[in-house]
Amino acid sequence: MSIFKLKHWVNPVIGVSLLAFILPSNVALGDMTVYESFATKNASRIELIGEGAGEQLGAAITTGDFNGDGIDDLAIGSPFSSVNRKEFNGKVSIFFGRKNIEFKKNVLTTFVPDVVFYGESSGDQLGTSLTAGDFNNDGIEDLAMGAYNAYYRLKRAGKVYVVNGQLTWDRQSYDFLKTKPSATFAGVDNGGGFGLTLSTVDISNDNVDDLVIGSPFSSSKEFTRSGIVYAFFGGDTFMSTGVYSGDKADSTIYGNDFNERFGSSIASGHIFGKNTDLVIGAYTADDNDKNETGKIYLYRGEKKFPEKSYSPYSTMVGVEEGEWFGFAVNVKDLNNDGEDDVLVSSFPYNGNRETGKVSAFYNKSDFFKKDSVVYAEEKLADVVIKEPRGQALIGANILTDDFNGNKINEIIVGAPGIGDLESDNAGDVYMVFDEGINKNVIYSADGESVTSTIHGENPDDWFGFAVGILDFNGDGSKDLAIGSRYSDNKQASDNGKVFILMGDGAPYGVSKTVVDLDDRKINRGEVIHEVIEKLDLKTKKADLIESCYQYKEFCLFNFMAISLYNDIKLDPEPILYPDVPVTHKYYEDIVIGTMLGLVNGMTTEKDTPFHPERSISRINALKIILGAADLVRSKYRFELIKELGSSEKLINQPSSFEDIDPKIFAMWWYPRYANFAVEHGIIEKTNLFRPNDKITIKEFNSMLDKTLEYLNSQSQDEEAQS
Repeated sequence: MSIFKLKHWVNPVIGVSLLAFILPSNVALGDMTVYESFATKNASRIELIGEGAGEQLGAAITTGDFNGDGIDDLAIGSPFSSVNRKEFNGKVSIFFGRKNIEFKKNVLTTFVPDVVFYGESSGDQLGTSLTAGDFNNDGIEDLAMGAYNAYYRLKRAGKVYVVNGQLTWDRQSYDFLKTKPSATFAGVDNGGGFGLTLSTVDISNDNVDDLVIGSPFSSSKEFTRSGIVYAFFGGDTFMSTGVYSGDKADSTIYGNDFNERFGSSIASGHIFGKNTDLVIGAYTADDNDKNETGKIYLYRGEKKFPEKSYSPYSTMVGVEEGEWFGFAVNVKDLNNDGEDDVLVSSFPYNGNRETGKVSAFYNKSDFFKKDSVVYAEEKLADVVIKEPRGQALIGANILTDDFNGNKINEIIVGAPGIGDLESDNAGDVYMVFDEGINKNVIYSADGESVTSTIHGENPDDWFGFAVGILDFNGDGSKDLAIGSRYSDNKQASDNGKVFILMGDGAPYGVSKTVVDLDDRKINRGEVIHEVIEKLDLKTKKADLIESCYQYKEFCLFNFMAISLYNDIKLDPEPILYPDVPVTHKYYEDIVIGTMLGLVNGMTTEKDTPFHPERSISRINALKIILGAADLVRSKYRFELIKELGSSEKLINQPSSFEDIDPKIFAMWWYPRYANFAVEHGIIEKTNLFRPNDKITIKEFNSMLDKTLEYLNSQSQDEEAQS
């Protein structure tokens, strides 16, 4: 499974009334404690930073004990690393875990890799995929590394390199052009993508790890570019020299339709009993007249897995066009009934991104019946995690583990920030702990019902695209390693970064109690309507508004400079957004708000839509209110830097709240509004402001009413002085 930004597209692997509201009956309700944190503010963390421009450290992550010392180690892929006079040959770095890690000011950035592997040739992209397992059965875990675009027999057939785990590593760097790995596996088809997906599975049921390799662009005799999955059985003789091509695999599983990218995700577990079963994703599979709905296929395990498999045991199908159902899969017992369940992501990168989600289907589902074809309607899922924050796209990966040591598995989901052009969201990782997983509920990240939300650092970092679980410091508690593949440093862009967040068994972040979940969130259209009406802007700014209508092009100059909407019309009636026609309920308010510079569209999305139906964050609502009241004037970043005197002073602005930190890129403008509001009694001074939480109607009305009270008091003071 892989996906790239357009700028690095080497071999593509993808692409109301305020009262009239009823919540779904199965949404998690009631007072609950949730947690929120930022990766850059975690109390104890390690930040691993890519060395080279564009290398994308953190594109892939796996964990294992590669030196046999009993402490988990971390392997990280940098598929676009260009080293040894090659371009995009890629590299993989191993960082050995260790006890007694000393943190200075809570963060450690001086870690260097203990072992590094380099791709053979330009364009190989070593490190696109990784997995760990004891394939040679010697008691030490080995590392498998995918280079899906590597040469084999003069074709870009793809390779997978396996290097033995060692008690003592004899060198710090391995160039696969000069140093042969313990074993090499190669694809058959040119451009087949052999090694895009790797998984460690005991498919042979002999208690020895086997290596399963996805080749999602390979062709079978029946279907062009359907995808193929190859399995190579582990054992004492697994590690030997030479190259093993896909046609020598111990077991081969063939895709079921043209261009479905079968093998782009692979998971295994014990669904039917003691034999290992496989779930294989084909996220671009079509369903009749719907394109790229996606499918997953279940293959029931056998004591001796067949050498060739052409038909699945059962099939589950996505229901929406462009859903990409099956982009990520996982198999684990969620409800603690002793039977493994199936988790699947819908990752609509080229579809309606608001429908992204992760669905869990418990073992009793019809999907587990032989020859069944089940449509993955949301109502059939036992657990759903959806509605990510901002432009985060949920479901890049799914992990399950007993994070807090209570023998019940939690769900960890990556949701990188992905916009049409670039994202204004860094990305998130969502965690759902065991309480409630048995209750057949829907968890909303945006609605604050996931247990823990971890935010990335800077916009467009794709934080959360890769995630790993390990005990890196050997203290008995699980830690999280989170990839941020497009992170920049001061010298270059897209170096990538990995955050290792030390855990203590509890959810990450600062706790907060979510109450009044039936007090729904106010949307963007309603906000600008209420602000204009209650502040009486149509009267108080009548001359300015009239002037704007008379000189639309001049008044809307800045707006049109940043808008990507090519069909803007100024006459006879302004059409400024693709989703706000003249007939829209809040058309006039949105146009006036845009003319006054109070609101604009989503500049990181195609055609810059306004999304009047979307909820709005507390800080953005406050910004609109204070701006409309002429209390705090909006400034560009460069204007504020000039006013304060330097970029250093910008990131060191004082803040009234613990959760507003101008060192976090997206928060550079937050303190001006929050500090003003605290100083003048518009919001209360507490430890947390929750700036990125979606504001409820009650919270919004309180802010607006307090602003009006402040304006009235100012007016009375002026009258008294005169």
